[in-house]
Amino acid sequence: MKVDLFIMFLLVIVLSQDCQSQVLDFDLYDLGFSEKIDDILKQNNLKLSDGKSDAITLFRYDRFETTDNNLLQFNKNSLVGNSNGQSNNLILHYSIDDYKIAMYEVNLYTDNEVGIISKTLEEKIGTPSILL
Repeated sequence: MKVDLFIMFLLVIVLSQDCQSQVLDFDLYDLGFSEKIDDILKQNNLKLSDGKSDAITLFRYDRFETTDNNLLQFNKNSLVGNSNGQSNNLILHYSIDDYKIAMYEVNLYTDNEVGIISKTLEEKIGTPSILL
């Protein structure tokens, strides 16, 4: 009986830790556009003031810009990189009314990280029929 309770206790601890780690994982590939910017930043120990832009877009979105490794993730690959003084970055556009993420931009200046996104998109939606 004590062994069964001990095993159940360990199982509960392992499952709760596994669920907690899944919450903290952020990946642009899995972004559902129902997430709130505050929640994502809090989970990654960031504040809105760390990268908030002063300008509101024409679509009435506010912007958060970052080069943070925890947020520059795409399909479990890091998009962090630098080239010629330019750093790869992420711009999250979010509603000024409910703070939900509406869209994002990824600015890439490194070939390796561009290749990561290209490969993932080709695997997901196929090779483009027209290459420019």
